[in-house]
Amino acid sequence: MAYPTLGCFGRLIPTGFVADRRVYLETITAGGCDTGGTWAVKVVNSTQLEVHWSLAGKSYDVTAVVSR
Repeated sequence: MAYPTLGCFGRLIPTGFVADRRVYLETITAGGCDTGGTWAVKVVNSTQLEVHWSLAGKSYDVTAVVSR
């Protein structure tokens, strides 16, 4: 993962599935962004993913549909 406008970079480590979503633990490897977030990714169709990101203990909670 790259957050160029924030100057942060990291990686996603797959941890398994919850229902129909693939779950990844995010670890920031460079920069000062919060780390430890969790991504849950669901395939909507052949061109779209629904992604949900959250950070335990913080009020961050983001959901989006991304397309290619």
